[in-house]
Amino acid sequence: MQESIYVEYKSFLLSMAYRLLGSKTDAEDIVHEVMIRIRDTDLTQISNLKSYLTRSVTNSCLNYLKSAKIRREQYTGPWLPEPNVSYIHKAKEDPKDILVHREEISYALLVSMEQLDPVERAVFILREAFSYEYKEIANLLNKSEASCRQILSRSKRKLKVDQMDEFVSFDEEDHFIQTFLDGSKIGNFDEFIRLLTDQATLTTDGGGKVRAALRPIVGRKRILALFNGISSKGIFEGGVESVRINGNRGVILTMESSVSMVICFKVNIERMIEHIYVISNPDKLKHL
Repeated sequence: MQESIYVEYKSFLLSMAYRLLGSKTDAEDIVHEVMIRIRDTDLTQISNLKSYLTRSVTNSCLNYLKSAKIRREQYTGPWLPEPNVSYIHKAKEDPKDILVHREEISYALLVSMEQLDPVERAVFILREAFSYEYKEIANLLNKSEASCRQILSRSKRKLKVDQMDEFVSFDEEDHFIQTFLDGSKIGNFDEFIRLLTDQATLTTDGGGKVRAALRPIVGRKRILALFNGISSKGIFEGGVESVRINGNRGVILTMESSVSMVICFKVNIERMIEHIYVISNPDKLKHL
């Protein structure tokens, strides 16, 4: 019985937990723990199993986030979420497949959600990512509907959701990625840097495990110097591949058949890159 429940709800619960935590590894652990707990539960007494599992996973995630806040404040350098990477197997993606990927929460938004408290994050995810009604959210979180509406409104103000633009076009994504790939091949990123805003920011997450900048790097010149510097060390010689990262195009770097770095971008409404995220902490790449 439990095995069939796990198969039926695994994908949904993992997707929810990942969005709440920003960590695939932690999401898997929490879903696994919830599934272990229901072994001793009389399921005949549960009228809505999906709602029960959603509440269990959400509460576990909220408890984890409260304890994780201190750990993330003590983290070496900036903390970035684990990237959700899907590989592109076709020379040209079907637009329908791309739209499916884009139902995900973008990596940039996942980063921004770090400024929300656990309850704000839960309300935002349940409403915006999974289209739960306010009544359902209120029942899951033991709050009133009015309170949930206020929390969502506050969350959107923090995230500046009204200023978020639509996804860039397929051709624009291709241009950004191809320009970066071309630069990595010749060791010259001048053309790519022209796609950045003047005050573009690059944030790296090495987690103290590998060498990485401990503070965000701001400005075209400094970002260009960084890419040219790591290129001169042969970082791009192992392999650079275009992938989808949380629904949008990005790149992965491989060394000796292992992923060593994930790079993705945030594009502003002027269709310029305003933020580059570089994840190189091996603990966040091991699932790849």
